[in-house]
Amino acid sequence: EPCRATAGADVPGGEARCPGGIERVLAAGLSGFLRLGFKSLIKPPLTVRTQRRVGGLMGPLMPGVRTHRQFDVELGGVKARRIAATAEAGRAVVLFFHGGAYCLGSPDSHRAITTRLAHAADAEVVVPDYRLAPEHPWPAAVEDCEAVYHALIAEGRTPSDIVISGDSAGGGLVAALLIRLASQGHGMPAGAILVSPVADPQLGGDTIRTCERSDPMLHVDWLVQGLRAFGAPSDAPDQYPLKADVSMWPPTLIQVGEHEVLRSDSENLAAHLMRSGVPVRLELYEDRWHDFHLQAVLLGSARRAIASMGQHARHCWLQAAAGNAQSDAGDARLSA
Repeated sequence: EPCRATAGADVPGGEARCPGGIERVLAAGLSGFLRLGFKSLIKPPLTVRTQRRVGGLMGPLMPGVRTHRQFDVELGGVKARRIAATAEAGRAVVLFFHGGAYCLGSPDSHRAITTRLAHAADAEVVVPDYRLAPEHPWPAAVEDCEAVYHALIAEGRTPSDIVISGDSAGGGLVAALLIRLASQGHGMPAGAILVSPVADPQLGGDTIRTCERSDPMLHVDWLVQGLRAFGAPSDAPDQYPLKADVSMWPPTLIQVGEHEVLRSDSENLAAHLMRSGVPVRLELYEDRWHDFHLQAVLLGSARRAIASMGQHARHCWLQAAAGNAQSDAGDARLSA
């Protein structure tokens, strides 16, 4: 059975491919390892502090790739990491928000994605080290991500130079930032990429139940624990993209694994964006689990997914440049 990829208007992209025989063997081994070494541990009753230590031990198993430069900076008062695959990285930038149920993670934990994305997008990738719950509940993480976005513009970029991306809870932060920017009348980025996003904090999607056993990575109890620690109120509009006005969102790519508990969040968000007239592409990866991109060192499907992320970013920048050129031409005719 071919992998499914649902396309919205005007956003091209490669089909998610089915894994080959060797990858199926690797994936089966990884699935078993993650089920024992991650899913069984990263959940209550372990405290967040203990979960962070366990997660830190997993980092060396999810390595990145060589890049031209990586260095830590402060942007808008927030610590962040800048990653460039080549010396020629220009104005274009992918702003990437890492996942971790709002309680775990850092620029280090997601090198498997961010370093490869820098190559795939042929652009700089900026990863905020945003404040984590429970020490810093909502809206701290959202405010940090928003501060870095505005800091990148203050460096001389325009919103059309930026594509925002994130995985899991980081995907939720992408949605929150877009909702805030639209409501405040700020310029929207050129594009958005959400990997296995948290789009329904009430966890009402069908796959929360139907895929609870099949997802070897994400335990539903950890999701509940993380969302409680994050502490966003039920009336926080930036936390409920399925109920928000998303008509101003830029072209959006959503990627999700077939067997993950958050699959419904991705499917429902893609449907909501389509109904709102937003160009959107949903890529559903066969036999894959939550955030399988992190295993890119072993999985060709993960590397292809990250390549598709880069392709989407480059397409968004080209579209934005064409739109800017048309606008400039129109302004020139009016002033003539």
